Amino acid sequence: MAQMTIQTRQDIEGCLKRGMSVPQIATKVGKSPQAITAELKTRRIDSNKGLRRSNAICKWYRECKRTRVCDTNCGMDKWCKNCHQCFLQCPEFEPRTCDRLISPPFVCNGCENERICPLPKKFYVARAAQADRDSKLHESRKGIHATNKQIADMNAAIKDGLGKRQSVRHIIVSNADKFRGLSEKTIYTYVGSGIFDVGRGDLPFACMRRAPKKPAETKTNAKCRVGRTHDLFVLWKEQNQGVRVPEADTLKGRVGGSVLFTIQFECQLMLAFHKERETAQTWTGIVNMLYRVAGRPLFMQLFPAILEDNGAPFSDPVMTENARADNNPLKLVPRTRVFYCDPYCATQKPHVERNHEELRRILVKGTSFDGLDQDDINVALSHINSYTRLSLNNSTPYDEFVKTYGYDGRRFLDRLGVVRIPANEVTLDPYVLGKRFKRHAERIILRKNGVTK
Repeated sequence: MAQMTIQTRQDIEGCLKRGMSVPQIATKVGKSPQAITAELKTRRIDSNKGLRRSNAICKWYRECKRTRVCDTNCGMDKWCKNCHQCFLQCPEFEPRTCDRLISPPFVCNGCENERICPLPKKFYVARAAQADRDSKLHESRKGIHATNKQIADMNAAIKDGLGKRQSVRHIIVSNADKFRGLSEKTIYTYVGSGIFDVGRGDLPFACMRRAPKKPAETKTNAKCRVGRTHDLFVLWKEQNQGVRVPEADTLKGRVGGSVLFTIQFECQLMLAFHKERETAQTWTGIVNMLYRVAGRPLFMQLFPAILEDNGAPFSDPVMTENARADNNPLKLVPRTRVFYCDPYCATQKPHVERNHEELRRILVKGTSFDGLDQDDINVALSHINSYTRLSLNNSTPYDEFVKTYGYDGRRFLDRLGVVRIPANEVTLDPYVLGKRFKRHAERIILRKNGVTK
């Protein structure tokens, strides 16, 4: 059966809006009901539209008779379920799933209760479905497409042939059954990827020509981008109007030294975390720490999604998106969404890149972060976040953050060590981190200007 086109997917979306059943849609677009079902369940996207408008989002709402869930005498006449915040405190809270999502049509398109429904929703959007299909097709064409046995057979043939000073082409032709029609160029690529026990220097003519410059691979696992591309992020934003999404990136000091993991909120407030290693485990540890400090309700408000860089430290989205349940460490509980910018497209997260410029006024480019600790970084952040911005109508990122997230937001920053600096005391100078750091920064600036000292 032919692959679905964007036009077919648009027809499916239109049929769903008109309330047509899966068999009716299948007849309309000329596909089998099984194909339509698979398309809807595979390509639907999550949405928080109207989420938590009532306590009916709990699976046990109708039969719940719990009292004093928050352990305070809050004045509720009878049961805690009469409080609109009970699910935030209740240890027995379990999200309820709409029957429409577990049986045809498997999406919320065309539902007459969509506007008033407080439950998590899933929608089928033709553009998002096509983008997801294109992304998976692109990623499926990357990497090494061979089993371990096939790799072992090719490795043995190459080692034997090179020991006899044979060319790669001769080896491939002489062992056609082992190389399955692979080209000479592909074998050179496999060798360069390190899957064989030989290096490029062992291959005849491999080092006689300078290889064309090619950007290095930006991720340790390209599959982590599947379903999390920037195109899908744009569509997710359209489905979740008004949601504030922070951006995550890294800022490097000396090559091979410690780094800063930075988070930029839409109100321009920046957080930064000083770490010795630039790994995915390090970033996961930062997210887990923020989850503990903020608490689940505030964390989900601060981080409904995260737009991340394509670097290797952000290559484990599953552990970023999920937290381990308190009562069962093996169970993962969703807490946020992860999306990635396109490779080499820093303009897709301009806010964090712009705020890096402010951070570089204190942490001058070329300086090492090895002599700093988290307290030093918090001092720098406190001054930067207390710096008035024209784009904020002469307000500060700190004030805008507190205005948006209230008392809980202020307490969150206090626990992280970021405070409000009086306007007349704000200093965006390396001196704020001490005289030693000031002198080091000055030497770097002089060296860049061609002055030796």
